Amino acid sequence: MKHATPSLDFRLPLAIGGLSLAVACDDPPLAERLREAAESYAPWLWPGPARCQVTVQFFHDDQAAAGRPGAWATPQASFARDGTCWLRAPGVTGCIAADVRSARLQLAGLEAASPAVDYFLRAVLALLADRAGGFLLHSAGLLRRGRAVVLSGQSGAGKSTAVRVSAGLPDTAALGDDLILLLPDGDGWRAYGTPFWNPETPAAWRGAQTESGQLAAILPLAQDRAVFAQPLAAAAAVAGLLSALPIAPLDANRVPALLARLARLAASAPVAELHLRPDPSF
Repeated sequence: MKHATPSLDFRLPLAIGGLSLAVACDDPPLAERLREAAESYAPWLWPGPARCQVTVQFFHDDQAAAGRPGAWATPQASFARDGTCWLRAPGVTGCIAADVRSARLQLAGLEAASPAVDYFLRAVLALLADRAGGFLLHSAGLLRRGRAVVLSGQSGAGKSTAVRVSAGLPDTAALGDDLILLLPDGDGWRAYGTPFWNPETPAAWRGAQTESGQLAAILPLAQDRAVFAQPLAAAAAVAGLLSALPIAPLDANRVPALLARLARLAASAPVAELHLRPDPSF
């Protein structure tokens, strides 16, 4: 009796803050590698239709294979005149359509499959958020009694530290420590957790990663010996937030609309630079 060969096709439908995308792959070895890495996205599985269809496939030409990297390298992003987003690194090429309804990631080998897909999905979500009138912000998020505080800043500013020291506090949980989704919500904004955390963050800290909260404040971080908050002028707040947005500001055509939207965001929630020590005193 012959046994049917199980399909190795891979499909991962996700919805993050109501923004939907579906990852698909029909190359069996690559599909198997993606299936092994899919556990971290499981809380966001969603069976409904997807706004963006993301296809992952192997390169099938010698020239691409010759560019296979020895180690993962972060792709460089650029935008074509028609708004198409391209992400390129040795052995990795990604393309996101201007309307963010389709995206394609091509890989030269299996070595970089997991980090490449993770990075590519971050880029897709950033552009979906922009399309929806929101932002994907390089930040941490803390949820306390239904209200969210977003802690922004570049790597090393203290985002992961703030999440770590807050993990055990009463009525406090972490939405994320790397990327937080912000979307308009009536007259205000709502902050959503995402699957995109720093890889070294322990799972025990991720208590509210699929939850959301009404945005209460945005606090750019500065490490200090004292703990205090310094309110920021509107222009400084907008400039700092713009620098914390991945992908979208690289398209010069988007920048005027981004600045106007960031000004509305800064006007709707307090923005203050938070100076903090590596302890829960803040």
